[in-house]
Amino acid sequence: MGIDGRIIEVPFSRPMVSISAREAVATALEKGAFAGQGAYSSVAEQKLSAMHDNKLVVLTNSGTTALIVALLSYQLEPGDKVLVPSFGFIALAQAVILAGGTPVFVDVNRSTGSISADSLDGCDFDGIRGLIVIHYGGFAADMDRIEKTASAKGWFIVEDAAHGLDGAHARGKLGTLGAIGILSFDHQKNVQCGEGGALILNDMDHLERVRSIVRLGTNSHDLANKPFPTYDWVSSGLKGYPPDYVAALLEAQLEKTAQIQSGRAAQYENYLEGLAPWAEARTVLIPVAPTFAVGPSWHIFWLTFQRHDLADSFINWMQQAGIECKKHYSSLAGLTNGKAYESMPTTASDHLASCLVRLPLGPHLTPKKLNHVVSNAVAWKGVMT
Repeated sequence: MGIDGRIIEVPFSRPMVSISAREAVATALEKGAFAGQGAYSSVAEQKLSAMHDNKLVVLTNSGTTALIVALLSYQLEPGDKVLVPSFGFIALAQAVILAGGTPVFVDVNRSTGSISADSLDGCDFDGIRGLIVIHYGGFAADMDRIEKTASAKGWFIVEDAAHGLDGAHARGKLGTLGAIGILSFDHQKNVQCGEGGALILNDMDHLERVRSIVRLGTNSHDLANKPFPTYDWVSSGLKGYPPDYVAALLEAQLEKTAQIQSGRAAQYENYLEGLAPWAEARTVLIPVAPTFAVGPSWHIFWLTFQRHDLADSFINWMQQAGIECKKHYSSLAGLTNGKAYESMPTTASDHLASCLVRLPLGPHLTPKKLNHVVSNAVAWKGVMT
């Protein structure tokens, strides 16, 4: 039931836990796997590594923690600036600040929702050290252009693939294209464990720093085979790893990745088939994969309306039918704290923040419920202009 008392027949998303995942957690709890960085964490990291071209993977307790750790690894100093897409989760800006840097907001591509290469090309603020790239919705961002600009200007790239598990760019898996990539496994992700994340390390210069940072800045990762282990304090850090029973849940869920992705891909194609003619007639934009996005992760299916009142009308219409649709990010540059930081023009970010609507997607969406969503969407009459 929604907050206004209406019955929600088709929720936006719903965490799904397989029988094998429930059994894995029960077994882990019976074994007392409450501490972090145990055997279950090691297996989950190995599994994620195999999914990402055998890159080194370090589990964290959230995607936000992974971002903070990635940025701490770059040892930002006062005055160092990091470019952040304005249409993005607030964790992006918070991670920069908590890592000691200053966020600067840039715009996104209105069609894809990912960071705009044009906005980066026009960015001439002093003190920029790097940028965070989001692969919005699980479609690859334009990494060739982004990397060309970053390389010319000496910027590092942290690749936020929180939407992108199992997605790919023409050059490789999402999360493996920058020096450091991050993943998220929160309750709305394709594969989830409630809260969880991971770092993918493509540059081994960061390995020791990352291992220390997630262990409260200690060298405890080097002490496993020491006869009388005592740790040293070697860097800044935080307690960034999940308990091992959560890793057990994640590892079991990862076993279902192919099945999960196949189901989401089929739902996505059904949305495209059912909504494309209606969307064209209504001048509503639907996702179009760029040519370099060779492997979508099927994380979000969205509609972009021409005006915010149309988006609001559509959400209300669907809610009347018991269907939960949602907007997504705010435009960070326009929020109360965001206004304190420098920014490029964020026209596309502002538009998507008010006009983009996400449709239900996931294992809870049966064919009957999907047809219910499509039939009600195409029956929407809009609002008076």
